Amino acid sequence: MVGIKTLLFTTLGLFFGFVQFVSADAVRLSWTAVGDDGRLGTATEYDLRYHTSVITEANFAQAKRVSYLPRPQVSGAREIFYVDQLQGRVRYYFALKVADEQLNWSSISNVVSKVPCPQGCIGLRGNIDNDSVDAISIADVVYLVSYIFVTENTKAPECAEEADVDASGFVNVADLVYLVEYFFAGGPPPEICP
Repeated sequence: MVGIKTLLFTTLGLFFGFVQFVSADAVRLSWTAVGDDGRLGTATEYDLRYHTSVITEANFAQAKRVSYLPRPQVSGAREIFYVDQLQGRVRYYFALKVADEQLNWSSISNVVSKVPCPQGCIGLRGNIDNDSVDAISIADVVYLVSYIFVTENTKAPECAEEADVDASGFVNVADLVYLVEYFFAGGPPPEICP
């Protein structure tokens, strides 16, 4: 997997914060947990759905349900979940509902969308800022550091394949190490994307 950001929920204070792609076929979703009584306690269950069309309250049940969701954490905790086996370059919409101990379900959260690896790899792994001349430079190192270590507002790389410098299937610190070794220690140059 490579990288994703957060979504925004408003129901019961449910905040779907980020959705980020993590690979050509996966995204990472995160949100702030809500309690079973608004901002208090711990909810009982999540129902996360996705579809290639915009999800509404009316069609929520027809969207594909994500299996194996973890039990909700205490209100205020950050929840992170990966959805994989998606088709690359297709826009997916995600929405969430939450239930209390009596299985009273919230209304639908805000709906967020993402296209896994939206533009495809244009050439070299390591061209993380996706510049048009396909050059790997220190700007790519800065971009990767910002993406891996900074805040929710950091923009995800355009193409997960390019950000996955070491071709491991994940965008992580190992990719940063690879780039640093390439620039400063004579390490091997990044490969061309398949």
